[in-house]
Amino acid sequence: MVHPLIRRLAIQLVIGAALGWIGPFDTHEAMTLPQRLVYWMISIPVIGLCSRFAIRTVMRHDRAGAWPLPARVAAAAVLAGFPASFIVLLLHGFLIGAMRFDAWGLIEVYLTVTIVIGLVAYPFSLLAAARRAAEAPPLEPVEEVSPFLRRIPPKLGAELLFLSAEDHYIRVTTALGNDLILCRLSDAIAELGPAGGQRVHRSYWVAQGAVASVERKDGKTALLLTNGETVPVSQSYVPALKAIGWL
Repeated sequence: MVHPLIRRLAIQLVIGAALGWIGPFDTHEAMTLPQRLVYWMISIPVIGLCSRFAIRTVMRHDRAGAWPLPARVAAAAVLAGFPASFIVLLLHGFLIGAMRFDAWGLIEVYLTVTIVIGLVAYPFSLLAAARRAAEAPPLEPVEEVSPFLRRIPPKLGAELLFLSAEDHYIRVTTALGNDLILCRLSDAIAELGPAGGQRVHRSYWVAQGAVASVERKDGKTALLLTNGETVPVSQSYVPALKAIGWL
């Protein structure tokens, strides 16, 4: 498998060769074909290296990290334009003689180089973003917490065993203990949902997984829970509990 750096360099050389053949930005008139090929096939990879460094610098910035991709590429192009302009001037001077160094000439070179960097870097950045999105691990589903569990005092934890009605209160029993909270049993059961457990009596609700065994005596049924307590089962709830395999 081809290393990403080698693949990126090969693409940049192909782009440089194409630009050398076309001769944009007056290089067709100012240079011969071999000069253009040398000029563009050197400048594109070196400028690409400057651009890559500039893009990484922008991406790591706290505020710029939240910008849309075009804005980040534009900021990176502006940053990379400074060293890239120096490279262009150096290559141009080496191949065909020094360029004019008046203020407008330098500004013209900088603007041209910055625009080229942005146009070349943007599609590469799009491909990189798409690759990162494809390689990113899927997000773990967020487990929804029952509203009722937020009512429970923190000292009791969240491992419910059973609820029992006491006047206008319900006694919440967990693996860590029990306490009274102001709530109707029917409201608590509605908030917990059917997956949380089952109502086994007018005054009792038992959590899924809290049943250790079933006791039957004198025609009455009760559930022995994992904490050793016993909860009565009303005859009206027996058929439903049998259907789900609790009895």
